[in-house]
Amino acid sequence: QAILAKGQQLLATCSVHACARVAPMRIRYRHERRTRMCTAGWTALGAATLHPGHPAFMLWAHLRTVRRHVGRTQRSRVACRPFGGSRDGATLLVASEADPASMTMAEAVLQYEPFQWEPLGSGCWTSHALFRDGGHGGVGGRTSQVHLWVRPERMLEMDGVDAQWAAGAAAQTSGASAPLRDILFMSKHAAASGRPSLTVHPIGNPRRDLEPHGGVAGRLPPPSPRIASLLRAVGSAKKGEGFGELTNFEVTLEATHHGPFLETPSLFAEIGSTDQEWGRKDAGRCWAEALWAELSRTSSFPGDASPARVDSPVVLALGGNHYMCHMNDIVEQHPDVHIGHMLATYVLQDAGPDRIREAVHEALLSTAQSQPEARELFVLVLKKKLRSADRKAVLEALDECTSTWTGLELRVVGSLSELGEELQTRGEIGN
Repeated sequence: QAILAKGQQLLATCSVHACARVAPMRIRYRHERRTRMCTAGWTALGAATLHPGHPAFMLWAHLRTVRRHVGRTQRSRVACRPFGGSRDGATLLVASEADPASMTMAEAVLQYEPFQWEPLGSGCWTSHALFRDGGHGGVGGRTSQVHLWVRPERMLEMDGVDAQWAAGAAAQTSGASAPLRDILFMSKHAAASGRPSLTVHPIGNPRRDLEPHGGVAGRLPPPSPRIASLLRAVGSAKKGEGFGELTNFEVTLEATHHGPFLETPSLFAEIGSTDQEWGRKDAGRCWAEALWAELSRTSSFPGDASPARVDSPVVLALGGNHYMCHMNDIVEQHPDVHIGHMLATYVLQDAGPDRIREAVHEALLSTAQSQPEARELFVLVLKKKLRSADRKAVLEALDECTSTWTGLELRVVGSLSELGEELQTRGEIGN
C-alpha cells in the first residue's frame, strides 16, 4: 500500500510538469558508482534533460524499484527450464576407459575402503557405506546414494549420460533407483605448460558461434553445487599424510569449457597435465580421499543438513584467465560460498554484443538452475580483464537481466575487493 501511495503521489506531481506529448528520451544518471544510460517516457516542459530531482525522473526511478521489488518476491524465471537434478538423489561418478587419468582415479576410488563398493553390473558399482535412505544412517535423514560408472567412450562423447543412466544402468539394477542429483566426471587435464595440477571446473560451450568441444555449442549444463567444496576437499587432502610428493601440484579452478552436455548438475575433477601425472597413484589416492570427504557429507546442496546456511551465496565470474586463481581465493576465504559458471576473457573477447548477451544469459540461467534455493547470485565482472567493447556488452547484458529477472537476486560487482566486502558484510549480517 505504501508503494502504491508513493507512486500515485509522484504521478500526480508529474502530470503538472509533463508535456502533453510524451516522447522517449535518453537520460543519464548515477547508480552503483557507474554511469548508465536508460530510457524514460517523460520529457520535462522547457527542459532538455531530466535531473535526478525532477518529479518525472523520480516516478521513473520509483517504477523501476517497484519492478525489482516485485521480482525479488517471486520465484526465478529459470523455473521454465526444469531443474535437471534431484536434491534428494544420487551422485554418479563417471570414468572413461579411454582416459588414463580417469582410470587412475577410478581404481583409487574403488580401492578406497571407506566407500564399501558393491557391484551393480558390468562397469557399475554402488557405495554401500553411502547408501542412506529415510534416516537409516543418513545425515538429516536424506537419501544419499553414490554410484561409479566406467564407460568405454571418451568423456567428450558422453552427451546425455544422465538420461542413459536413468534408462539403462539404473533401470536394470534395483539398488540404483534414486534419481541423479549430480554427476562428477573423473578426467585428465592436458596443458601445454605441463604443470602438475588437480583441477575442478564446470562444463559447457559458452559460444554458439564456435565449434563445440564436445557437448552443444552455446549450451551450459547446470554447474554442480559441489565445485567449491570439492576444491576445498582436494586441497585439504593434498596437505594430508602420504601426499608429500604432490607439493608441486597446483590445486585450482578452471573456467567453463568443453562438453559433454547433459541436464544434470555436473563438474569435472581432473589430474594434469601430462601422461607422467595421469598415472600417478598418489594423485589418484588424493582424489579418492577428497571425493570421500565430499560425498560422505551432504552439505554442498541447498537444504541439506550442514554448517553452511541454506541461503549461501553463489558467485558467477565473467572475465579472467583460464585458470581462475582469483576464484580460488574466494573459495578459500569464504567457506559458505558456492561457485557457478566462470567465463574466461578469451570466451568473451571480440564476440560481439549478441553473442556476449547469449553467453551471459546462458551462464546466469544455468547457474541459477543448479541453485534453486539460493537467494543471491553475485556476478563478478573483472572489468580490467575485459576490453572496452566487451565490457560494455557484458554490462548491458547484465542490465537487461537485472530489469527482467525475478526471484534470485542478482548483484553485480566489478572487482575482487568489492566482492570480498559484499561477502564479508553479508556474513556479518547472517551471523
